[in-house]
Amino acid sequence: MNQINKKTVVTAKLYQLGILALVISAIFFVFSYWGIGHTTNDETQYERWALSNNHYFSLDTIISVAQTSNVGRIQIQISYYLLTLPHWVSAWFGYRLINLFNLMAIFTSLGLFSLFVYKVTQQKLFAIFIALFFLVAIQNSWDHNMLTSYTFAMNVAISLLLASLVLFLKYLSSGKRLWWGLSVAMFLLVLFTSYEFFLFYTAIFMFIAFCNIKTTTSTRVAALKTFYISIPYFISVVIFLLAYFIYRQIFPGSYAGLNIAPFSLMKILNVIYQYTVSSFPTYIYFHYAYVFDTYSDLVSGHNYTISNFVEHLKAEWLVKSVVVSYFVYVLLQSRLVVISGKMFAGLAIASLYVMVVPNILVAITAKHQEWTTIGTLLYTTTYYSYFGTVLLIVSSIIFFNQCLLGDRPLKLVIRRLYILLITIGIAFISLATDYSNYYVFKDQKLSQYKWKIVDTFVQAGNLQNVPTGSFIYAPSLWQHHGIVANDLPYWSDYLKLKYKKDVVVSNSLAELKKRVVEHGINGLYYLKFSQELKDYNQFILFAKIDKLNFSQNLKLIPLANKGRIFSNSKYRNFTVFGRVLSHSQTKIPNIVKINGINSNQEGNFFSALVNNRPKSNHLSTIISSNGLLDLESVSLSNYTDHQLLPIGNPLLFHLSFDWGKGFYYKETNGTDYWRWSEQESEYYLNNSSQKTIVAILSLKFVTPGEQSTNIKITGDLINEEVVNKTQNAQNYNKKITVPPGRHRIKFSTTAKQLVTPNDSRAIYFGVYNYRLSILNEEEQK
Repeated sequence: MNQINKKTVVTAKLYQLGILALVISAIFFVFSYWGIGHTTNDETQYERWALSNNHYFSLDTIISVAQTSNVGRIQIQISYYLLTLPHWVSAWFGYRLINLFNLMAIFTSLGLFSLFVYKVTQQKLFAIFIALFFLVAIQNSWDHNMLTSYTFAMNVAISLLLASLVLFLKYLSSGKRLWWGLSVAMFLLVLFTSYEFFLFYTAIFMFIAFCNIKTTTSTRVAALKTFYISIPYFISVVIFLLAYFIYRQIFPGSYAGLNIAPFSLMKILNVIYQYTVSSFPTYIYFHYAYVFDTYSDLVSGHNYTISNFVEHLKAEWLVKSVVVSYFVYVLLQSRLVVISGKMFAGLAIASLYVMVVPNILVAITAKHQEWTTIGTLLYTTTYYSYFGTVLLIVSSIIFFNQCLLGDRPLKLVIRRLYILLITIGIAFISLATDYSNYYVFKDQKLSQYKWKIVDTFVQAGNLQNVPTGSFIYAPSLWQHHGIVANDLPYWSDYLKLKYKKDVVVSNSLAELKKRVVEHGINGLYYLKFSQELKDYNQFILFAKIDKLNFSQNLKLIPLANKGRIFSNSKYRNFTVFGRVLSHSQTKIPNIVKINGINSNQEGNFFSALVNNRPKSNHLSTIISSNGLLDLESVSLSNYTDHQLLPIGNPLLFHLSFDWGKGFYYKETNGTDYWRWSEQESEYYLNNSSQKTIVAILSLKFVTPGEQSTNIKITGDLINEEVVNKTQNAQNYNKKITVPPGRHRIKFSTTAKQLVTPNDSRAIYFGVYNYRLSILNEEEQK
């Protein structure tokens, strides 16, 4: 009696520990998952479908779905609603609601899976072990993985199947035909909501029925009864196939995933193997090194060493790993979960079948044979395989643990070693899965931040004054993470459907040129999206284009007098920098202002430290100039310390050179820099301050030839002649007084032209290492 009570107490404690481990694992999973949005291009299309349809259940919508999707699957008619349901309200609630839908779907399928295992084994601790291992080892990836891609729809399908199996078991145990009918109805619904491979799950019902009936009767009678019980499921299959082929005749579709490839056994086996083996725990950890290296928090990046693994560990991963592995250790030590050899064989057969069968039909298609050839690791069917993988691994752990029972010293040592290795293995699986999921989730969440800042940008009223029909050139919006690539009209449709803003958003330079030819420069806007590689810090630059230039390599240079920088970042202080160009018709110095305050400028470049105390979750910075801002060059930096470096006299920021006609482009070699000049040339010295500045102009003149030459310098600041005796550089230093404004300095020389066979320029002299040094009051005396 005492032994029974002791066993009851241990079971209760183990049950509590298992529930605790489950709760901890579920909480960590939810927090890792939260914030996931679009992870495939298809999902952006489902959202577009949802936003564009106001009459979801009309005949027009049903026909439109068949024609637009072009999939050729009858399941699309129901799965369309499952795929778009979380998006129906996304315009109001955003992706938090979608995350909630998806998490509910995942936990529903997991709960039904555990319930099914419990119904089969009649052991709660075994079912808890199944659920815990499922949560601990589930892997995320950038491939078509149902953990984050199509989560709601696909988990609804597997949940319906599991519910059907649970009801079927209830029918077998009670004999009530109501449960049988409900099970058949759910199975029929499964066939119309997901992939064709669910047809093969009919065999699981037959297998369960035969194993259940065989315990009380002969093999022949069990086979006959099994056939009788399975008839409604076969009828469901026939109904589905008839509807499927009729639908294909009406809407044939052109989806490559349904095109059968020329027969090749090796290619078929390769797809089945690849999509099945990737369901095993830690597979992503050992095959996603390039993702981990990109997003690693360590300077050394990612590598498969123990020290690197330890350095990356987070406290919460370790806590979860310890709790889970301790539960497994106590469970195996207690010997409270026991399965017979027959049950293990049955579970193993069912597991292997579930692991392989989802991948058979996709393996015969040309699409997936090609995908696996080019490196695709898994597909949505891998998620279905994962249920079988979990069942096989947990069943094997339990069965082999009980095989080592015995009092002999050798068996005791082997069993203790076995339990230790399994415990360490579970701990490693937990840590390695958390490691890989952390970086994959991070990458996917960074992808979603593009939609987040676009939404915030629009909601803050930044497109309010943009006229209908305007053209927004925004090539950076088509940059993407993973497989969330967008087609050309995507962002135009997104703004129109979600925010009723009818503008053209494009990344096509050809479209922009066509627009300019047809309508001129009016109604042109530029949008630049930029995001840090390893963090969510991002910004949008938006401006009305005032002029379009093209560089020598035909790169477009959009120019504007004014723009707005909209940032969504944890940094309140940052540096704005970029390039400003002069209006050709004016001699006024360029002045760039950030939020109405003059920026620091040197030549054509400007920078300014921006200090913000925002009242909302975004920052808006106005940038303006009397010149033309090179919008491509404007950017933000979260590094601000370089603004604090000593620069000598702060008035130096207000002096700048503008090189005029006669001078060629700047050339460099190590620390030296220079500009070649024609026989006559000029440059402008700008003083944008309100003070007169006294400075030293330092440079070196270089002229070709051996004879002495003269260089004449004229202007309102300098008027003298410099004698250059040889082709060696002649130092020139001149104290000049620079009043506010723009001052022209002209050069002319008596030197002969430098002729070289590979240079067509008219070169007469060069100006080397030119610089300005401002004198303080003591130095001016």
